[in-house]
Amino acid sequence: MRKLFKFKELIAIIITVASSVYFFNAEKFKLQKLDGDDLLIYPAILNIVILVLGIIVFSTLIDDYYLIKRKHGEYDNANSGLDDLNSISKILNISIDKTKYFVERTSAVVGQLIRNFSLFLWPLIIFYSLNILKDYLNLNLLSGFENTYSYSEFVAKNLNIESSKALWYLILSGLANIFNFISAIGLWVCFSILYQKTVDADNKSTLHLGVYYFLLTFYILSYIVLLGTGIELLTIKQTILTLDMFCSVFNCVAMILFFNRLVQMLYFFQPFLRKKLLDKFYFFIATILFPLYACFQIFFGVFDQLVSQGNLYYEYVKGAVFFICFLGKLFLILFLFTFVRIKWLHAAIITLLAYEETPMKLALNVTAISDNIDSIEDEIKDMNNE
Repeated sequence: MRKLFKFKELIAIIITVASSVYFFNAEKFKLQKLDGDDLLIYPAILNIVILVLGIIVFSTLIDDYYLIKRKHGEYDNANSGLDDLNSISKILNISIDKTKYFVERTSAVVGQLIRNFSLFLWPLIIFYSLNILKDYLNLNLLSGFENTYSYSEFVAKNLNIESSKALWYLILSGLANIFNFISAIGLWVCFSILYQKTVDADNKSTLHLGVYYFLLTFYILSYIVLLGTGIELLTIKQTILTLDMFCSVFNCVAMILFFNRLVQMLYFFQPFLRKKLLDKFYFFIATILFPLYACFQIFFGVFDQLVSQGNLYYEYVKGAVFFICFLGKLFLILFLFTFVRIKWLHAAIITLLAYEETPMKLALNVTAISDNIDSIEDEIKDMNNE
């Protein structure tokens, strides 16, 4: 795996080109429909493969959590550890003791980030597997869903329709959305780790997942209440559309927040990222591909509604969305793996940690900078009094 690291960008580009050539018809430049449902199954399988590879790849980063490796609990020069520690101390202009503290703190944050990133990866494997199963069984919105409020009411009103097909559609759709929701929670947690303190003074995790469990519980209960109790609030079709869109928007917001933090990390390195072709490659990923990937999350909420426009249109749109999301996952895994491996992520985090109190000190001690948000209201009051 380490030997492949040198060629990881080239491998990613080859995978992209090869999968794109197979996905598109070169002669007519349109989406290729292979033997019925292969258009839908193919991009879904691509996503599963890259997710499995992502889990394997990140499992190799255990030693890379650490900014500086120690031997027998001490820094030595066997791996230039002591020299690196002294260099960090001089660059940040802080004592050796503080440097050791922030080095350990940075390692704790990066380790926490990578461990929780897996919460984004594995639920999506289940999500895409369920979508393949839905397409294989040809399960879609049924005509009776637009005027019934629960499964039992649907069965009573539509005796001529196979009830088991409707039941399996509702179950698989609900499970797919739930695991997609869990995946979004994984990205939201990663954003939280890069946004706020999630380790205490002893560098122990203070990450609380209570609010995310609440959101997930609320989401699951929404399915049960709206589809199982017969409350005449939303029809089955409206319920599915509403919950699908809620999940899609939640995914989109989580991605935007997480990608935004990654792009902010690039602020420190952007002069270098524009010089060479390889560096521009990562600049392009962060500023163009990631936003595009996040925007495509919205389409997940309207898949089943597109069936009414015609199965061919539905298959083209769903296949294209799955394929773009495959590329997004491929380069997100590559991006994060690279910046952890070369420790640019560590460099950005330790800089922020070492000087996290600086903006507030400026606000408290520089008269040109206000130390109170309420001062704006005071200024408005003074203007009104005048």
